Amino acid sequence: MARMSTVDVVDVDVDSRAAWALLEDVTRNPDWQSGMTTCEWTSPAPVGVGSTYEQRARFLGREIRGEPGGLMGLLAPLVRPRFEASVAADGRRLVALLEGAPVED
Repeated sequence: MARMSTVDVVDVDVDSRAAWALLEDVTRNPDWQSGMTTCEWTSPAPVGVGSTYEQRARFLGREIRGEPGGLMGLLAPLVRPRFEASVAADGRRLVALLEGAPVED
């Protein structure tokens, strides 16, 4: 099965505690992660060692599980640029949200 992963780095001009407060509230993930439809705690909040949550997302019209399979697995090399662009856009939305700027889709 093909795996897709990417790394995107963004700089943000906010206090690290403010940034962490947003990131540790996983229920806010749909506010900045494209395609994210829900994100709910499956263990007691706040985040800590052993914390778990479940999130659901859509990518290219499909609900995804992190690893493309079947036809999507075969198309992974063609899908990768779209996936990487989506992650980069998520980073820009996160920065905007943290800095109090309008968040664009």
